[in-house]
Amino acid sequence: MAKRSTVIGADSWIATIEGLGANADGMASVAVYGGAGTIADGLREAIKKLPAQTSDGKKRRGVTEVERQGLLDGLGIAQHRRANGIVDTKISMDGYNAYITNKYPQGHPNSMVARSVESGTSWLTKTPFIAPTARRLKASTVAAMQAELDDYIRKKEK
Repeated sequence: MAKRSTVIGADSWIATIEGLGANADGMASVAVYGGAGTIADGLREAIKKLPAQTSDGKKRRGVTEVERQGLLDGLGIAQHRRANGIVDTKISMDGYNAYITNKYPQGHPNSMVARSVESGTSWLTKTPFIAPTARRLKASTVAAMQAELDDYIRKKEK
């Protein structure tokens, strides 16, 4: 016949788990921002390592210093979003750089520059930096998210 056993401290553990379940959205937000910070730091380093502008007469390759600085200044993490039980955020290059032309009197949009460098255009050879960075940092991003969750749970247990 089975015996009923008693686990010492089970009541406090159950209370902690119930309290965490009530704040699942907060925990998800903390984890998402922890991971986003890892990716943003990696992108910042990748932008710094983009090749300087060169040209072979047909297409140019790389970015100008104005474009590089615009990408660095515009890099940011958006406020998290909740939809259908999923919490996510975006990491993007916002705003404009200082390269002013008649077509772009505010300066070139940083998102356009990033997209052009990442995918290439008819006049710019592609130099992917976003996708390779995301792939390279996948494991460390998951680890950062787990660490953020662990810290959050430790704080709530106290």
